[in-house]
Amino acid sequence: QALRAVKMFRLVRLLRLARLKSMVQKMEDRMDSEVIVLVFALMKLLVVMLLGAHWVGCLWWAVGYASLTSPEGSWIVESRLTGSEVSIGQQYIHAMFYAVSVLATMY
Repeated sequence: QALRAVKMFRLVRLLRLARLKSMVQKMEDRMDSEVIVLVFALMKLLVVMLLGAHWVGCLWWAVGYASLTSPEGSWIVESRLTGSEVSIGQQYIHAMFYAVSVLATMY
C-alpha cells in the first residue's frame, strides 16, 4: 500500500513538471521584446545548470558518505565535515562548490 502511494505521488509530480513546461512555453509565446526572451532563455539555462550542479553535488556527497568506513578514507573526513559542529548547510555548500568547480572547469 505504501509503495503504491509513493508511486502515485511520483506520478503526480511528473505531471506537474509537464504542466510547468507548457506554462513556460506559453510565457515565451507571449513575450514581445527580444531582450526579455533572451533574458528568459538565460534564466532557464542558469536553472538547468544549478539543477545539474545540485545533482552532481548530491552524488559527490553520496560517494564520500559511502566511503566513510573505507580504509582509504573519505573526502568528507579529510575536509573535516563530520561532527555536530558542522551544519548540513556547510556540508551542502562544500559539495555544491565541488560540483560547480567540476562543471565549470572540468577539474
